Amino acid sequence: DVTVSSNPAAGKILDISDPEGVYVKKRVDIEKCLDEIEEGDYDLLVGCVHKDAAATFFITYYHILKCKALAIVFSRDGDEVAEFADMVESSTDADIIAVRAFHNPNPIKVRFDQYLKTLEQD
Repeated sequence: DVTVSSNPAAGKILDISDPEGVYVKKRVDIEKCLDEIEEGDYDLLVGCVHKDAAATFFITYYHILKCKALAIVFSRDGDEVAEFADMVESSTDADIIAVRAFHNPNPIKVRFDQYLKTLEQD
């Protein structure tokens, strides 16, 4: 099962992109669920890290859940990509996909698809 933890703005994007709830069955508020989750609740953590607050949330979730984790780090600014990836790398042992991308999601999709193939092989 997939659970998406998001802020209200990202929740609105989910409403538009999956209005029937076909892909995302469970959604929780990113801040409220921090008090409710614990180690063992999930098998995989995937976080979209596009600003420093997102990096902080990812790192917090990582240390609470203690599960396999992937940070998808992206920004239109290459320096920000490096900065956010460094934040995650210095605070976790998570796998990291770091790409310069903004309006074109293909670089992210290609790298994510490659990562999923490695999970299937394990």
